[in-house]
Amino acid sequence: MESSLKYNTAAVDDYFLVPMTNNAAVIPATVWTSVVLPESHFVLVTAKMMYYHNDKFTVINYINNKAMNPSTILLAKHT
Repeated sequence: MESSLKYNTAAVDDYFLVPMTNNAAVIPATVWTSVVLPESHFVLVTAKMMYYHNDKFTVINYINNKAMNPSTILLAKHT
């Protein structure tokens, strides 16, 4: 997510998914690129693990909760 931190200006966010299975030995490398970031913006890069199991009726049931919700800030910087 990036923002100029000015009042009444929109933040820009983007995300991507890397599917992983619980029995994968190696997860292939993934390259992610973003749009060119303008100067004088605050950039925040985060990562979060979303745990789920498949269900034949609802397809995906997320099992993350308040106690188990791994996430981290990877980068926080002013351009």
